[in-house]
Amino acid sequence: MRLPEFAVRRRHTVIMIFLVIALMGTISLAKLNIDLLPEIEPPAISVLVPYPGATASDVESDVTKYLEDELNALNNLDKLTSLSKDNLAMVTCKFDWGTNLNVASNDVRDKLDLAKTDVHKHAPDAEEPIIFKFFSATAPIMAVSVTATESYKQLYYLVDKKISDPLKRVKGVGAIMIYGGLRRQINVEFDKKRLAGYGLGVPQIIQALASENVDMPAGDVKMGSQINFA
Repeated sequence: MRLPEFAVRRRHTVIMIFLVIALMGTISLAKLNIDLLPEIEPPAISVLVPYPGATASDVESDVTKYLEDELNALNNLDKLTSLSKDNLAMVTCKFDWGTNLNVASNDVRDKLDLAKTDVHKHAPDAEEPIIFKFFSATAPIMAVSVTATESYKQLYYLVDKKISDPLKRVKGVGAIMIYGGLRRQINVEFDKKRLAGYGLGVPQIIQALASENVDMPAGDVKMGSQINFA
């Protein structure tokens, strides 16, 4: 019996089949989960190395460079990016899709063990590396841009103290990060002759400034016999 003939002779059966299919589709649609940010696991691992009291240039030359040299040899590595900031080095390893991140994490740890010797040699105050795997739950849900026509120099302070701090206390907020803006910088100038008269050197000045400002990078020596620290 052909299908058209069966459909004509057994029309009630065909109607019941279509009703069952429609019912199953309706039930499936009602139970289907819909998520604006579905949970996915991008093949990326970041390595963070805190380096208290170091400037971005010191972080780049003493920490980031050696991390890149070792992590570049990882298996299934697609792209390697790095970011050197005051007090922090961050290297992100993006792997090919389908890479097992658990295995990749072990490979990253092995490479970090090789890099620790050079890092501790050039940056003895650098802290232990932190391995961070990306998840969709850690992605930012909101990005806000703040501009000002007046008091631009105070904009970073206002955003940090008047906007960021109150939002951090809101229930459910995991983290808030601030990018850009002008941050306060203090220039310390000194007389080399008077410094020599007291039997002091530049490293001692840097050490004294760093000890009194543990939360701020210090010791970036500039031309003209002055020390800048933010």
